[in-house]
Amino acid sequence: MGLLAQVSTPLQPYPAASKEVSCSRCGQRGCGSAPEAARLCTWPTLVTALRLVGSLGLLAAGCSMRSPTLLGAGLLLHFVGDVLDGQLARRLGLETRSGAVLDILSDRLAVSLFYAGYLGLHPGWALPISLFLLQFLVVDQYLSLAFLLFPPLTSPNYFHLIDRPIYRANWTWWSKAANTGTVTVLLAVLRAPGPATAAAVALVGIKAWSLWRLHTRTPIGLNRVWCGAWPGVSAAR
Repeated sequence: MGLLAQVSTPLQPYPAASKEVSCSRCGQRGCGSAPEAARLCTWPTLVTALRLVGSLGLLAAGCSMRSPTLLGAGLLLHFVGDVLDGQLARRLGLETRSGAVLDILSDRLAVSLFYAGYLGLHPGWALPISLFLLQFLVVDQYLSLAFLLFPPLTSPNYFHLIDRPIYRANWTWWSKAANTGTVTVLLAVLRAPGPATAAAVALVGIKAWSLWRLHTRTPIGLNRVWCGAWPGVSAAR
């Protein structure tokens, strides 16, 4: 009943840029108050920091020694730690906006160093690697940080509260795996730069569509404030 009341509440005009948007809890998982959202020193963020340091050490060694084994080990440590800190945050109820931002930035640093190492090993793979990094470091990072435009939201993992199509294309488990895994498998495992290039182009297209939809079909694009309610959206995924 509370959710129905929220959804039926009329949207308020978007305030001037100089005014602060004040939103309280939206009453759903994935929303948090300002003090909670600002917390950075938590167990999950400690795991994020440790996996970042460990993976960067292996990746840096892989780059300097031109070792695909060390590069692969560094990327594997990164992925395992990425899953672990997310699970820990959800189980302990310690999902914060600060932790989500740290996680997003750590992902980009580790993955970009991995691809820098592989580009040194295989200069002929410059096109698929460049296309992948274009979407991952620029467009996908912009989309991943877009949850900050919606004050109560704690991470992009709850973007279904804003827009289901964007969420399904970017933050379901299978879309996350496709985003970072497809090009990596095609290059590092199958050594197929042609299909990897095609996959990277497809990812660029998906991210470009998501960016278009973000700015045309969500509260931001429609000049409205979102405070935990948006017509036609429920807490169920």
